[in-house]
Amino acid sequence: MRLIGLILALGFALVPLAAQSQQSGKVYRLGVLSPASPPAPSDRTSVVVVLKALRELGYSEGRNLVVELRYAEGEIDRLPALARELVEFRSDAIVAVGAAGVRAAGDATVSPRMRSASDS
Repeated sequence: MRLIGLILALGFALVPLAAQSQQSGKVYRLGVLSPASPPAPSDRTSVVVVLKALRELGYSEGRNLVVELRYAEGEIDRLPALARELVEFRSDAIVAVGAAGVRAAGDATVSPRMRSASDS
């Protein structure tokens, strides 16, 4: 059920971008962060479902979308470094799978200045 909520939220968030992308020719950069191993194309994992939903919204890799996939392959301690790679990739959005992935993506996207302000 949470997967459906994620897809719906992502879909609603990207519908305006799909229309804008088709008009502006902008290429969006999507980072995907997962604690698992890469899925087979036939798998119905959250990553595969999200990419399919994006295609249905008019996003096409090589035309208006670049997707960078990062998989920790079960090694949760790799997530922070992989999340930083996606930030350095200058992702427009990061789709993180699982609580550890979301936490790593959140930590990687908070600037040091914001982090020190929240600590005080």
